[in-house]
Amino acid sequence: MIEVKHLTRSYGSVSPLTVLHNVSLKVEAGEFVAITGPSGSGKSTLMGLMAGLDRPTSGQVFIQNEDITQASENELSRLRGEKVGFVFQNFLLMQTLTALENTMLPAEILGKVEVEQRALDLLARVGLGERVHHYPSQLSGGEMQRVAIARAFINTPPVLFADEPTGNLDSKNGKKIVELLLELNRMYASTLILITHNPELARLSNREIRLKDGKIVEVVAHRGGRANLKLQSNSRSKKNVISRSKARSGSTRAGARTGNKRK
Repeated sequence: MIEVKHLTRSYGSVSPLTVLHNVSLKVEAGEFVAITGPSGSGKSTLMGLMAGLDRPTSGQVFIQNEDITQASENELSRLRGEKVGFVFQNFLLMQTLTALENTMLPAEILGKVEVEQRALDLLARVGLGERVHHYPSQLSGGEMQRVAIARAFINTPPVLFADEPTGNLDSKNGKKIVELLLELNRMYASTLILITHNPELARLSNREIRLKDGKIVEVVAHRGGRANLKLQSNSRSKKNVISRSKARSGSTRAGARTGNKRK
């Protein structure tokens, strides 16, 4: 699905600053990969290069076997519109457009028609069915991020990039956004690449790629990520049922003993 080969990114010409050093990695179709590391480690730079938002100093990026480093600006624009969805920390909504209009925008840029119903369906799915005609200034931070998620899925992209999607939200809204993002990602079977500082969020992924000083220093497999959480949740539910069953059984036996004593 996505392959990065010997990617390097430097800034400046006199005394160049290299923020990404010879990075290579491969992300399979449908995989959920978290990219983590301290501030300044190159996470957002790597995401920007993988998504075609920036060009590398050297190296190659392939999306569905297409070398995007050789693409023209027009070709990159088409590729981003058709194959890539984005969710950013700062939402990046158009302030003069309603939630519905913001959601429809990527599809309209591609010249698609009759997208309003799909946008309405997506907004309803993210819990904003009653807020479709509100402007960003009339929405909370959590609601704006929901609009951004609906917008990211409007063209059903095979790849979704999320850059610190919960960074500007409180823990309660952040949790809701993560659940929503993962639910839609499973529904549309897209590849998810997420940038995060949050170790709990990273553990939900299939693989965690850890960066430091612009280099990959560790790759951690989380053994199914989301599936493990579901199994753990089911296990806890079963334990609770068993515990309640034992409690009821113990209560019944105690009652029977008390009745025998009275006789």
